[in-house]
Amino acid sequence: MNQWMFNCVWRVRVTNVAFHPAGDAVNGWDVTMQWANGTSYAGISPVDTRKQDLVLGLANGDTLTATDTTRGSLNQQQLDFHTFPASGQFTYTQSFLSGATLDPSNKPVKLLVTFDVTAYRAAAGSSAKFWKLKTPGYNYRINLTCPA
Repeated sequence: MNQWMFNCVWRVRVTNVAFHPAGDAVNGWDVTMQWANGTSYAGISPVDTRKQDLVLGLANGDTLTATDTTRGSLNQQQLDFHTFPASGQFTYTQSFLSGATLDPSNKPVKLLVTFDVTAYRAAAGSSAKFWKLKTPGYNYRINLTCPA
């Protein structure tokens, strides 16, 4: 938490995790993140780089996906389709909601941010702007139990 990570395109850090009580019939966890465009390209969005659904791992091994609920899915679109200027930054809170009652003591331990690099390269071909480097992985597994 609170540490910038960089995968050659996106800079990401988680700044807060808070329980979302069931006052409106659903409960879950709100995860506040900062995303920044780490490239010199203006006008890119995470969906351009094939960002997949965000996944929140809980202490008991269960997971919540941003798209588990319609509200969570619409919430995730704020990030997916946000257009970043070159070196631009965006602060955003993703709600991971559940129709089932969640135990607030079963806290999140990790956030998974993944990209389908293979599909991106296949679709972009020789005009690929992103994911050119051959690194072992572009995905993030952010440890939420280790504050900076």
